[in-house]
Amino acid sequence: MTLTGTTLLNGIAVLTRLLTALVLNKVLAVMVGPQGYGVIGQFQSFASMVVAFASAPVTNGVVKYTAEFGGQENRQHEAWRTAATLGLIVSLATSLLLLVFQRPLAMWSIADAGRSWLVVLLAVALAFIVLNALLVAILNGLKQLRSLVLANIAGSLISALTAIGLVSWHGLNGALAALAISQSLAFVATLLIFRRAVRASLRSLFGRLDPALSRGLGRFAIMGLTSAITIPLAQMLMRDHLADNFGWSTAGLWQALWKISETHLLLLTSTLSVYFLPRFAEIQDPNELRRELRRGLAFVTPLVLTTSALLFLGRNDIVELLLSERFLPMLDAFGYQLLGDVLKVISLVPAYTMLSHGQTKVYVVTEVLFAVLLTSLTVWFSDSMGLRGAALGYALTYAIYGVTMWFVVRSLMARLGRVPPP
Repeated sequence: MTLTGTTLLNGIAVLTRLLTALVLNKVLAVMVGPQGYGVIGQFQSFASMVVAFASAPVTNGVVKYTAEFGGQENRQHEAWRTAATLGLIVSLATSLLLLVFQRPLAMWSIADAGRSWLVVLLAVALAFIVLNALLVAILNGLKQLRSLVLANIAGSLISALTAIGLVSWHGLNGALAALAISQSLAFVATLLIFRRAVRASLRSLFGRLDPALSRGLGRFAIMGLTSAITIPLAQMLMRDHLADNFGWSTAGLWQALWKISETHLLLLTSTLSVYFLPRFAEIQDPNELRRELRRGLAFVTPLVLTTSALLFLGRNDIVELLLSERFLPMLDAFGYQLLGDVLKVISLVPAYTMLSHGQTKVYVVTEVLFAVLLTSLTVWFSDSMGLRGAALGYALTYAIYGVTMWFVVRSLMARLGRVPPP
């Protein structure tokens, strides 16, 4: 399927996710306010870290090998079995650690040991969250886009309805509980969709580990673990800094800025993942890779510039509509945040070459360095400029990241040019 076709089909799932996210953000903003929003963001970062850690063996590596072994059903099943078994082992070990250290982890993540039950909920749900991620990755690698779209729609609706129901019933605690369990509930719907689209039962996904595939998936797991640690940890450190220096309300405003960015970039970033990760994995010719990169940039750059301009022009109405008037102080940082969004999207196109070609060392180094850079710039500029400085740090980080990614692409193209064609 073409990039345009992928975007249009994926847009159905994204539209559903976008609408549910808008409704959910509105409910949370009205019911818990900026301060509660900051606490939710802190636990969300912690949960994201745990989930990404446990699901590292079953995400990007599965997409790559499923696409790479196209037409070789036995090899695909070997890759799935290896990934599923590794994922189950890691998720169960992680769940055990969460149960043992539930109180210290609750204290560290949200400064409230009395809410350690949230860590227990996450531990119970973790294996199902990992299995859901595995099935979605297989559908992506097989380019079963209709089934993938349906699974994403189901997941978005289930997560949103769970969150809205629990926050309406029990306020902030309900919202936090929804973060822990909603992805695991989506597994049931994903499994039903998967069984209709793929000739493989869930039981057949578990079995003997293939040593070579384990090593290959391990490289992708290292990349996933790097993201699992660096990105959410950086967000937690930045949020803590803002809360300590300006209060949890400011931290909640910063969290709202990030949420608007995530919602704004949802269509573009999800399309990049769905289309470019398996597409780049297939390409071994540097000239073809160069053409695909140009097509990607020509496609996403006008879109992100247009959407950013529209958001900036309607920023007052958008904040009141999506959140509430209590979040209007964030408008001072809106322009810098949108600039960061533009630079982020443009830099992600070349960045996907690292993931698709398993450039583990480069990926790990850049992820760590730019997480440190983002945190440092946010702290530095926010000390003198407040919330606006935090958004400026975000924009500057992705300006530097984008330049770095093009050096990475040039290195990859040079390496591919030295490899003789099969």
